[in-house]
Amino acid sequence: MEQSWNSTSSDRDERFDLIRLYACVGVVVLHATGQFATSPATLCELASSAFHFLFRASVPLFFMTSGYFQLSRFQGGVLSYYAKRARRVWLPTLFWSVLYVALFALDRGLKGNEIDFADLLRDWFYFGKPGAGYHLWFLYALIPLDLLTPFVARSVSRVSSSTSLVLSALIYLAFAIVTTRSLLLGEGGASDLFIGVLGLAYLSYFYWGYAFGRRLKKNAGRATLWLAALGFVASVLGMTATAWRWGGDYARNAFLPLCALQALSVYALATSIPIKRFPRLTRCVAWFAPLTFGVYLIHVATFPIFSRLFARLGACENLATSIALAACALATSGVATLFLRRVPYFKRLV
Repeated sequence: MEQSWNSTSSDRDERFDLIRLYACVGVVVLHATGQFATSPATLCELASSAFHFLFRASVPLFFMTSGYFQLSRFQGGVLSYYAKRARRVWLPTLFWSVLYVALFALDRGLKGNEIDFADLLRDWFYFGKPGAGYHLWFLYALIPLDLLTPFVARSVSRVSSSTSLVLSALIYLAFAIVTTRSLLLGEGGASDLFIGVLGLAYLSYFYWGYAFGRRLKKNAGRATLWLAALGFVASVLGMTATAWRWGGDYARNAFLPLCALQALSVYALATSIPIKRFPRLTRCVAWFAPLTFGVYLIHVATFPIFSRLFARLGACENLATSIALAACALATSGVATLFLRRVPYFKRLV
């Protein structure tokens, strides 16, 4: 998957870089605007909720692009593949997680608060939420898929694409039922699942990224473009209405059909756009896309800093402030990634 994160190879596809940028920006925006997707009631709250749901498919798209690159470029060396994944993804994730745990414990200790290390470790190993770095859970959910990649790659080469799509759809349906039932019972939905099981749940998106990425490798026609655009608009309106009627927890379910519709729509849109016709946009996307992994890892640390700064400045919590918070986090994380890439031994951590 290194091609999908920090590759500088000449065979990269800028359309998939565009998806990565959408997913990266979207994850940060989702974290900054989550309060607007709870139970919108007024027209202003509905508008803020709709903005939040513009990026709801960011995490599924993260798994889709990962699946496309890993399954299409796996060459067969299992141990060498694991070693490469450990060096490029697992170790950086572990490093930043340990750092966040240490900072979290230090912050609580300085404030005189008790630290429950048992709960801290349980959340980390069970749910991939290490202390203040809880936003990194999806990187831990990716690890089971990394471990399965050699076997999935071999399987998809031996069975028909129709069979693989049916199996992935059944996996998606199973977890859609499980998470929806959990939410209807007042439980936590996907957050109730162990990180390994959650990784298995995202296997459907993981495979869809590979399957549809291969089919959309060539520029699609205008019909695909318009259908994808309509699907995206319908998903945003549908999830906003879902949050208004049943609450934000249900609308934020990654296995809600509307979320899957948005993920597939964005995927089709990005891979249908002839981006190379716009040289400036192509250069811009190619320059920013390799920073996404670093931004994923570092933006967690910037949120508390800017949140406290805005609070001291007397900025009220509204959509404009949340967008400013996301922009500051993105900019700071991007600059930090660029800096760390120039530091020996640290450049592999972003």
